[in-house]
Amino acid sequence: MIPEVLKPWAQFICWEPRLDSDPAKKPTKVPVDPTTRRAIDAMDPSAWMDADTAMQWRAQGFNLGFVISENDPIVCVDVDDCLVTAGGAARWSDFAQNIVNRLPGACIEVSHSGRGLHLWCQGNLPTGHRAKATMGTDKLEMYSRLRFVALGTNQTGTGHVDHTGALVALIAEYMPGDANGPDGFEWTDGPLPEWNGPTDDDVLLRMAINAKQSPEAAFAGKATFRELWEGDTEALIRSYPPRSDSQVYGYSEADSALAMRLAWWTGRTVTAFTALCTGAG
Repeated sequence: MIPEVLKPWAQFICWEPRLDSDPAKKPTKVPVDPTTRRAIDAMDPSAWMDADTAMQWRAQGFNLGFVISENDPIVCVDVDDCLVTAGGAARWSDFAQNIVNRLPGACIEVSHSGRGLHLWCQGNLPTGHRAKATMGTDKLEMYSRLRFVALGTNQTGTGHVDHTGALVALIAEYMPGDANGPDGFEWTDGPLPEWNGPTDDDVLLRMAINAKQSPEAAFAGKATFRELWEGDTEALIRSYPPRSDSQVYGYSEADSALAMRLAWWTGRTVTAFTALCTGAG
């Protein structure tokens, strides 16, 4: 039930499926406190448990997930939507089988949806904590931290292999943009010359969190600055539904929303902010 490579790490959580208000959408995987069934922040270490405790909750009917953090050497390679049907028989796509062959010794499991594969191994991603690509109908993602992954079924292999070399090769082949990184960025730790607002970060954040007049009207129905900054899980699930089984909520959408609000509070226009993000300004 729990991949061998994950057992030494006390980074397990429970989760429950929560139905979306739109019946056409699949249920959301919501991390929960098993004693109260209230939603939790999957990235909060105080909510994590060891493998033995997690299995005790599993025996009581809870689903389990693993939080990949900066403290562990774990990498999850997630191949989504790779189950294909041909001639009435189901099989894993050629692309998925190629990924499996390139990571010998990884722990392989069927994702909770039954339509994808997780490959658990050890290593480092040159791109940081995430890399992704779409190959036809298959979706390939790699995670090495800041990610909650719902554990699947039918595990094979232990995963006690460092696959850094193979991961680097896969990224270079399928994700060249991630391997090369963005160009044109020049980060600074000071304000723009034309900035005339607070220069103390704490003061600025208090203003943004407590302001009664803010850009929230432009984001009607979405999470507030406070909810984004404090990582209010329930608000983020409501505002930014997950796009894959490995997400609690739409991480990219939430990150973008927070960045847009920070841009507004630091005097950046949407045009200037977009240029910054594309390396054009």
